[in-house]
Amino acid sequence: MDVDEKTLSRTAIAIGLVAAAIMLAVGFRPVTNVADLTPAGGYSGLIAYTDSGNLRDSCVRTVDLATGDEVTKVYCSQYLYLYDFDSEGVVVDGDEGARRLPLDGRDSVPTTIDFTDEEPPRPVYPGPDEEPTLVIDGVNVIELSGPGDYGIDRVLTSPDDSLVLLVDSAQRLIIARTDGTGTPMLIAENVDDVRWQADR
Repeated sequence: MDVDEKTLSRTAIAIGLVAAAIMLAVGFRPVTNVADLTPAGGYSGLIAYTDSGNLRDSCVRTVDLATGDEVTKVYCSQYLYLYDFDSEGVVVDGDEGARRLPLDGRDSVPTTIDFTDEEPPRPVYPGPDEEPTLVIDGVNVIELSGPGDYGIDRVLTSPDDSLVLLVDSAQRLIIARTDGTGTPMLIAENVDDVRWQADR
């Protein structure tokens, strides 16, 4: 190795060290390509979501985030909407009217719906690079990239505000931490709506 090669090698190492120091000091958040998201652990809680079948074949499922396992049986109905999820089960409205789906596998039972409890989505602000970026309380929670006019359609924070569920324009259900740390998780595809379990 001659002097020029040694100098180039030392310069490259120095630049790498400086770049690493800057990333550690400022923080480095690469854009997450949705195609790269895979199921992973590190999250906890129960969620309910409705799939995006046609109006004559829409189903609700409940999932344990820690394991990815379905914890109650699938319930399907026409014109199915998801309203609530608490310790006693999931509340849905469909062609059989408002029903509560118990978590212990018992049959659904008639119930009533209090529409004043409907929680609005959290706001989504576009990032400076115009990629879909979810910002909550000034924190870039997740930055996503996708084809064409890809975007974030629905956002719902967990009861303790530590996690966020979002449904993107490709109808993928994704979870992330509201402080922007960790790796986001792809939970399901073909999703319409989602609810956290409010208490356990």
